[in-house]
Amino acid sequence: MGREELLSIWQLEEMSPVDYHDIGKAETEDTPGHCTMGAQFFRNLYETKTTCFAEQIFCSVAADLCRFHHYRYDGKDNPKMVSGQDIPVIARVCAVANAFDHLQESGRQPDEAYENICKESGILYDPAVVQALGEAIHQ
Repeated sequence: MGREELLSIWQLEEMSPVDYHDIGKAETEDTPGHCTMGAQFFRNLYETKTTCFAEQIFCSVAADLCRFHHYRYDGKDNPKMVSGQDIPVIARVCAVANAFDHLQESGRQPDEAYENICKESGILYDPAVVQALGEAIHQ
């Protein structure tokens, strides 16, 4: 997507905020509040435990990722009607990656998973992120 500079900012040593997108979600339940719980966890960590600028960036990005990764690109059915480019880019990327991962876990091949995601491009998912996924899997 031409945003490679963000990767180094988002990382903290070997950790990525994407690794924590479902923090607060138990494996056995589908808790709708897990986004809020994860965002609050990283906000609290930011306010009480961070000791350097890199940690602050990581916690801030992780909080946004946790909070927004289930928001629809079209803005429907989310609490604040946040949509499109107002959803943080890391959350838009995670939404597509998360859907792709879940579709593959359910037995779909990469092309089939991508086709399913394409059907929701501009509705659930950022079209630029969907396009980038297509380019990545068809290289």
